[in-house]
Amino acid sequence: MKVHQYIWKGPKKMRHFLWIVAMVICFSLFPSRGWAEKAYVLDNLKITFRSGPSLDNKVIRMLSSGRSLEVLESQGDWSRVQIMDDSGNPLEGWVMTRYLMDRLPWKERAETLDKKVGELQKKLSTLDKERQVALAQKKDLAARLQKTEASLEDLKTKYENLRRGSSNYLELKTKYMDIQSSVAKSREKVDTLSQENQKLRSSERNRWFGTGALVLLSGLLIGVVMGRKQRNRKSIYD
Repeated sequence: MKVHQYIWKGPKKMRHFLWIVAMVICFSLFPSRGWAEKAYVLDNLKITFRSGPSLDNKVIRMLSSGRSLEVLESQGDWSRVQIMDDSGNPLEGWVMTRYLMDRLPWKERAETLDKKVGELQKKLSTLDKERQVALAQKKDLAARLQKTEASLEDLKTKYENLRRGSSNYLELKTKYMDIQSSVAKSREKVDTLSQENQKLRSSERNRWFGTGALVLLSGLLIGVVMGRKQRNRKSIYD
């Protein structure tokens, strides 16, 4: 009571402010809508769809729980709404605002969730198939990689053998060339020595021949001299 007296006995600006606050609260509690808004009939309930905003107006039909409708305006406890009849034509009427809600009905939400679950299951099935394909491809690639690594190791071993073989071949070739060069030089020396030996043999034969001829000539001379001496002796004794 004291608060009430204080409010109304306060300054004029304060009274205006409080009036404005009270009006805002009233408008927020009882809004008057001038545009269409989606709403639904409360779950587990059937409500009357009347020709006017009072219980005295005619009931046009009963609206089942979860029925979708468009709210055109609200007046206190009543809302003017629009629905679609069985022929698909728009039909306007009045329902009590407290029987409306903004969220989807549980049934529709459940159906939507079931639909989403079904889509997710399809996606999951597709992803599982893709995963199986990916695993098969991974296994195949692993097998190919193993074969490739084995082939690479075999090629590496062959390469090392070839490299060692080529290294040995080069060494053997070098030794062969050195030996061939030595043999050629030795042959040249042998040929030179053979020629020199032939020359020496020829010279030796000539020398022996000359010596034999000299000895023979000396013998002949000695024989001649001795023969003369013997003849001279014979002539003396005679």
